[in-house]
Amino acid sequence: MGNEVALYFAGNLKDGLSILMVNSIFIAKVLDALIAESADKDLLKAQLPFITEEETDYTGVGVFVNFSHEEEAEAFKAESGALEGVTITSPLLPMGASAILFITDGIIDMLEIFALDGEYPMEELSEFTLVVNRLQ
Repeated sequence: MGNEVALYFAGNLKDGLSILMVNSIFIAKVLDALIAESADKDLLKAQLPFITEEETDYTGVGVFVNFSHEEEAEAFKAESGALEGVTITSPLLPMGASAILFITDGIIDMLEIFALDGEYPMEELSEFTLVVNRLQ
């Protein structure tokens, strides 16, 4: 995809529209799933138009995605901490994977995805299913 930036629209018109500028629809969908049941979901969704992927690091065990944010995101600070509870299945992940979203100083900061069997592909997942398995 190069240096192109894609807009990803998450959710539906009934629930409101979340906009996230990312290079990866997969990452955008994982973010949306993690945020969906958060107690601070409205604040976190309000940050999405001001969040962009800064760096993606594939480790072989998982992937780390670091985000940068525009100043406007500061108006929607949420509680700092970690959101987890999404399971990812894919033909490239025999045992599946889990994801954790880190909120630092109230702002979406980093996403960690890790394979449950310790072997994560060194490429973008294009075929996957997300299962939310928590209530907040």
